[in-house]
Amino acid sequence: MTITLHTLDAPRKILLLCFVVVLNVGMLIGLFYLRTTTHLTPSQTVEHYNGSGEANDGFDVPERYPKTAQEMLVTTHSHILSLSVIFLILGMIFSFSDTVKGRMKTFLMVEPLASVGLTFGSLLLVRYVSSGFVWITVISGSAMYASFFIVSAILIYDLGFKKA
Repeated sequence: MTITLHTLDAPRKILLLCFVVVLNVGMLIGLFYLRTTTHLTPSQTVEHYNGSGEANDGFDVPERYPKTAQEMLVTTHSHILSLSVIFLILGMIFSFSDTVKGRMKTFLMVEPLASVGLTFGSLLLVRYVSSGFVWITVISGSAMYASFFIVSAILIYDLGFKKA
């Protein structure tokens, strides 16, 4: 017997559907935070991590300070750990979907995990090597969010609308 999401009983469907919706709320809040801190632009992303200059006297304080090594490690550590767990759980739930099959399904399950490493690893490169690495951040971050929302939409369809 093969287990598929749309054939689950109502309590399990509701539980998983609520979980996916709450994850989406959290990811949307994260995107809103990114919008307020980086304006979703490469130049503002670089400035957010590298700072906007240094103070030349006690009164001329830059709007943004360069992130310290400790701040970068905390950001990288917490995001890689938490997002990896989120994408693992979401991928495991998605593995029971029969709406998408084959290589596309495998890609959608693995891509967010690969993008987490690239996105947050590249932020360290932006801060300590070259601001040019911001394009890795932008591309991998966009791919991570896109695959998350695609998988979420499929799961919401499977759990809430697809008939058994």
